[in-house]
Amino acid sequence: MKTKNLLLRNYQDRYQDIRNTYEFKYGGFYMNNKPIILTGATGFLGQYALYKLFATGYTNVFLHIRPKKNKLPQDRLNHILSNKLFDSSRDSILANVTLFTDINTLNVSNAIIIHSAASVDFSASLRDNMATNYGLTKELLETKCYSKFIYLSTAYVMPPNTEPVLESALSNSIPNHDEIFTKAINGEITFEEIRRYHFNTYTLSKEITENLVYDYSRQYPEISFSIMRPSIISVSRSGWNNSLHAGIGTLLLIKSKPVHFINKSPRVDNVPIDDVVEHIIDDFKLNHNFRIQYITNGLANSMTVQQFLSTLRCYHINNHSLWLFSRQYIDSLSLLSCCMPRYIYEKNVYYHEYILPYTENEWNFPNTIKELDMTRYKQLMFDWCDHFIKTKHRNNELGL
Repeated sequence: MKTKNLLLRNYQDRYQDIRNTYEFKYGGFYMNNKPIILTGATGFLGQYALYKLFATGYTNVFLHIRPKKNKLPQDRLNHILSNKLFDSSRDSILANVTLFTDINTLNVSNAIIIHSAASVDFSASLRDNMATNYGLTKELLETKCYSKFIYLSTAYVMPPNTEPVLESALSNSIPNHDEIFTKAINGEITFEEIRRYHFNTYTLSKEITENLVYDYSRQYPEISFSIMRPSIISVSRSGWNNSLHAGIGTLLLIKSKPVHFINKSPRVDNVPIDDVVEHIIDDFKLNHNFRIQYITNGLANSMTVQQFLSTLRCYHINNHSLWLFSRQYIDSLSLLSCCMPRYIYEKNVYYHEYILPYTENEWNFPNTIKELDMTRYKQLMFDWCDHFIKTKHRNNELGL
C-alpha cells in the first residue's frame, strides 16, 4: 500500500511538472507578450506596477506619460527609473517600453489596460475631479483596443459603518452618470447637490466612474472588466517607498502643522503597495465579464489611527477634554491670519474638512491580503517617515 501511494504521488508530481512546463512555455509566453497599457506610470502605484510587470516577465508595455512642468515624457521616465528599485530592470524597461500621450495614436489590439491614473486631490472641485477621473476613463474605454480593462478605484466609494462586511458590489447604481459628468464640466451641478454620503469629490467621482465601467461591461460581454478597490496604499512589505502620497501621504500633509491633536481610536485600513500590484497581475489570467475586487487588510488586522499617526511622529492627547480644548484653540487661531500663517491655516482646514472623515469613520472591509507583521510594518513606515523628515525631499529618491 505504501509503495502504491508513493508511486501515485510521484505520478501526480510528474503530471503537475509537465503541466506547469506547458503553461509556462505556451500560456505564459502568450500572456507575457500581450500588450500592457499602463496609465499613471509616474504615480506611486504606477511606478511599482511598472517594476513588477518587468519582474514578472511582461515586457510589451505602453506607458501613458504626458509632458509636465517643461519636462518631456522621456525625461519623466528617466527620473522614475533613477530609483534603485529599477536597478535590475532599468535597461530592459528603456529598451522595451513605448511612451504615448494620446491612446488614439497607438496601433494595438487585444491589450490589457491598467488604468491607475487619477486625481487624488480631495479638495479639488467636482469639475476638476470628474474631468480627470471620469473623463480620462471614458476616453480609454471608447478606444476598445483591449480585451481586459482593470480600473483602480478606492475602497472608500462605499459608505462607512456598513453592516455586515462590505461586499464586492457597486455602491449605488447611477444610470445618469454621463449627464452628471456633462453638468459637472459645464458647472451646472454642485458637489453638495449629489454628494450623499461622500465627504469629498474624489470618492464621489470614483463611484460615478465605477458605474461607467459597469455600463461598458454590459455593452461588451466579450471583454473582461475589473474594478480594484484598495484602501489606503502604503509602503511595500519590504519598506520601499518614494512618494509623499504613498498611503500615509494624505495624513503626512498634516505635519506642516506645529502640533496635531488626535483622540480617535478607529482603525485605518492600509495595504502594502506590492499586495495591490499582485492582485492586479493575478487578474490577468482570470476570465470574467465584470468583477469587483477589494484589496483591504480587514478591520481586525489594521492599525488604530493613533498607532498610524505615531509612526509619523505626530503627537496625540489622550485626555478628551484637553483634546477638545486644544483643537478649538487651534481652530480659533486658524481663523485669524494675523496669528497664524496662511499656509498653516490652509493645511488645518484641509485636514479637518478632507482628511479627518477617513479617521473618524470605520469601514467594515473584508480581509483580502496576506497577514501582516504589524510590528515590523509600523517600524518600516516609521523609518521611512524619519528619512523623509531628515532629507525634506518631496520625492524620496532612496527606496528604503
